[in-house]
Amino acid sequence: MGRVGNGKSSYMNTMASILARKFQSVCITRASISTVTLHLEKQTLNHSGTIKLWDTYGWVENNYQVEFAPLIQGLLREKFKEGTDVLKNILPEFGIGQQVHAVLIVCETSSIELQDEMIKLKEFYAKFTSFGLYLIVS
Repeated sequence: MGRVGNGKSSYMNTMASILARKFQSVCITRASISTVTLHLEKQTLNHSGTIKLWDTYGWVENNYQVEFAPLIQGLLREKFKEGTDVLKNILPEFGIGQQVHAVLIVCETSSIELQDEMIKLKEFYAKFTSFGLYLIVS
């Protein structure tokens, strides 16, 4: 997770490339001031299928208000698009394979010094820990 344009999809491509030991472009990326990722995308990064990462659309202002809890609980369908009806995108069954174990926040180094960014990170930290998740900031 992270703000629009902070490199979440690039991070996914880097992780996929490291695990494959060759360049992998599993997520669309481009230099843009607006969001490139429009929906939740699950990527399986190893052959056994045990490492799965979700590429998410960036946060702006107060988005993620409604979908945050179902997303973190692993209950949202893949391809969920921001602004669509959350209730229509809840999975009918929950399995351990859908469970979220940790959340990586991708942020620009310069933005971490901004007061607003620190407030937002602290809010997310409180939410993540209330679900018993690990939070990694990169």
